Amino acid sequence: MFLISRYDAADDRIRWLCPRCHAFEWKETMTRQPMELSDNGNPSEDEAMAEDSSVHDNENDDDVNVEFNDLNEEEEQNPLMDSGIIVESKDDDNNLSCMDDQTADHESMDEETDHVSYKLEYQKDKSKKLFAESDADEQVRLMAIAPKEWGRQKNRKMFQSKPNQARRSLVLRKNKEMLAYPQCLRGNIPLSDVTIDSVVKFYYEDGISQSSSNSKDAIKINRQPVAVRLLEMTALDAYRIFNERFPGAVAKSTFTTLRPREVKIATPHDTCMCITHENMDLLLKVCVDCIWI
Repeated sequence: MFLISRYDAADDRIRWLCPRCHAFEWKETMTRQPMELSDNGNPSEDEAMAEDSSVHDNENDDDVNVEFNDLNEEEEQNPLMDSGIIVESKDDDNNLSCMDDQTADHESMDEETDHVSYKLEYQKDKSKKLFAESDADEQVRLMAIAPKEWGRQKNRKMFQSKPNQARRSLVLRKNKEMLAYPQCLRGNIPLSDVTIDSVVKFYYEDGISQSSSNSKDAIKINRQPVAVRLLEMTALDAYRIFNERFPGAVAKSTFTTLRPREVKIATPHDTCMCITHENMDLLLKVCVDCIWI
């Protein structure tokens, strides 16, 4: 208790004093204990205790001197007497450093886990927002990036999509790679909006069609008057020009179908539409007559 109160040391450290320090501290303990007792006792008792302590001090001094001499000789013969204390202190320091490292590693792992969780939630929110802003085919593409462990129900619940879209996304991911474009399996592939717009704009180009000279020449489309435009060439010639610009984009029938209502064909037909030539029998008869003439 004297060493604990004097040096404010832990109880488990006292037993590791070296022999020299142990003898010195023992002497100090024996010297100060009678003084502390004398402070708490009567004056007469103090004098008696002082005399007794002086006698004991002399005896203890002799004993301590003998012990110091013995310890000096023993330390000279064995210089590694304090190695146990040094090793123990090093082991304690290593244990404390290991505990500090483990605590720091645990805190860093917690911070990294929180960061990964936040990043995953952020990516989910971004995916849901992008899914809501996309069209039907693009939504199927986005659903194909879901993990392979997800089934149709979980995929549909995650993106809040239709059952058909979830089913198509699984088929798309199985047959093709992720983010692949879904194909239409209904036979003919529908035309894209870009192709349709390019055909309509081609009909409105100067050199392909022109506005009618009659200002009153107009038709109503959706109850709105629209000026009539007249083609400057036949439909076949217009298709040939368009096919040169965009090879294989559309067929002739599709090109003719996409012609706007206000664009009229004003040129004569490529074939004769008279009554005689409209009837093949009469045509052959005329040809025979012409040969004989």
